[in-house]
Amino acid sequence: MRIVTQSNALHPLGGVELCTVQWTQGLSARGHTFAVAHTADGAQRADFTAAGASLHGSAHFSFDPRTAPRDLWRMAPSVRWAAGQDPDVVWLQRFEHSVWGHAVAAAARRPLVVHLHQAPESGHVRLLGRGVPVFVATSEFMRRRWASAGLPPERIRTVRNAVPAHEYPVGGEAERRAARAALGLPPGAFTALHYGRLWPPKGTGVVLEAWRRLGLGAEGHLLLVGQVDDPQVAAEIARGQQEGWCTWLPGRADVVPLLHACDVVLFPTLLPEAFGRVALEALLTARPVLASAVGAVPEVLRGSPAGRLLPPGDVEALVEALRTTATSAAPARLAREAADWARREFSYERHLEEVEDALRGAARAGRGRAPAPAGTLSPV
Repeated sequence: MRIVTQSNALHPLGGVELCTVQWTQGLSARGHTFAVAHTADGAQRADFTAAGASLHGSAHFSFDPRTAPRDLWRMAPSVRWAAGQDPDVVWLQRFEHSVWGHAVAAAARRPLVVHLHQAPESGHVRLLGRGVPVFVATSEFMRRRWASAGLPPERIRTVRNAVPAHEYPVGGEAERRAARAALGLPPGAFTALHYGRLWPPKGTGVVLEAWRRLGLGAEGHLLLVGQVDDPQVAAEIARGQQEGWCTWLPGRADVVPLLHACDVVLFPTLLPEAFGRVALEALLTARPVLASAVGAVPEVLRGSPAGRLLPPGDVEALVEALRTTATSAAPARLAREAADWARREFSYERHLEEVEDALRGAARAGRGRAPAPAGTLSPV
C-alpha cells in the first residue's frame, strides 16, 4: 500500500508523533510506502527519511468555521501534494484535523482512516465522522468514549497501542549504574522517575507533594524530565533542585537511559488517558510503575506483575506505594517478570499486523471518491 499520513511536527512532541514515526518505520519494513505531511521540521526527519518516506511541510491542518476561507486556502498546498501521491489510503492521526483528511481523501478519491489517539473534544463528531469507513481506537476505553460521542460503533476497531520492544531493552544493575553516572544522579539513592509533560493534569503536583511527605532525604532522589508548563510546578522543582532531592531535565526522545536510571516510574495522571505509553515503556525496561486507575491505564497494567494502580489524585496512596517499593526487594524480581509479560501481551509485530489489516480493509472498501462531510468545502 501507499499510505498518506500526517504529523504535527517531525519532532517527538508526544505519543502521537512517536507512534507515527514508529509506524512509518515498521510498516515500511513490511513493504508499504509512506508520504507524510507535517507542520514543522525536526529531529525525526532522519527517521522518516531512512524509512523511505516522502515528506512535505509546512502543512496547515487546523480548521475553524469562523476562519474557513483562510484555513482552506492555507490547507490547499498540502492537500494537493498529498492527493498527488496517489495513495491507496489516507491515514489521519488527529481527529481534529478531519477537514484536511476529508479534503485529501476526496481529492485523491481514496478512503480515509482516522486513528483515535485522544478523547473527543469536538462538538461535531457525527458530522466529521461521515464517510470514514474505519476508525482505529488505541484502547477499549477510547472505543467506548468515541462511540458515546457519536461515531458509529460498528466502524470503530480497537487496536491497542504498542511500542517496539527492541527499542526499550531491559536494564539491569550495570545499566542502572551507567545511566546514573551519565545523568549525574546519586549512585545509591532510591530514584523515582516522572516524565512527559510536567503539569498538574499529568499528576506532577501529586508527585511533588508525595515525595515531600515521603521524606527520604539523601536516601531518595526524584528525576523529573519534560516541559514545565505551570509556574507553581516550576517553583517547586526549582526548590527541589536547590535542596538536592530533585533533578530536572528537558524532554528528550530517547527515554531508555532515564528508565534504566530509576527504581520506579510514576504515572499518577489525572487525565482520561487514551492508552498509557509511559506505563508500557516502564514495564518493557523492567521498571515497576505506580499509575492512576484512570482512562485506559488499567488496560495496560491489568495482569502485570509490576504495575500498581492508585486512585487518581490520592497523595497518601502514592506515598505508601513509594514506601513499599523503596523498602521491598520483591519489585525488582517482579519487574523482570513484567518485562517478559509486556513483550508477550503487547507484541509490536502483532500490533503492526492489526494496524495493517485495518488500513488494508479500508483500502479494499473501494477506490471511489470518499464523501466529505456535509457543510465542508474542498480546497482543491
